[in-house]
Amino acid sequence: MSHEPAIVGKEAIRTLYQYVFENYSFSSDENYTRMIDVEEMEVEIDGDLGYIWSRYSSTETPKAGGDTIEDHGNQVHIVKRQRDGSWKFALLIATFDQALTSSQ
Repeated sequence: MSHEPAIVGKEAIRTLYQYVFENYSFSSDENYTRMIDVEEMEVEIDGDLGYIWSRYSSTETPKAGGDTIEDHGNQVHIVKRQRDGSWKFALLIATFDQALTSSQ
């Protein structure tokens, strides 16, 4: 989230996502078939590094009750080729289009 410190390392990321999935349900379409809608805007690879710039949107509902949260913005994933030739995400930077808004 904006205005928060960076989350660094596997354990910190695991803790964050564990909290998120335990406390929120996600939907981005009326059929609840996707957690997040992503539109790739640009993909570039140069050697063993690359990036993916995309726009995203999702709707998050607190499992404990309360207003849903509409979330949308931009994200850039930095990807790195591994020794076995596969690609893995190395870094994610995300920005919100605006402050998160609640639906009533």
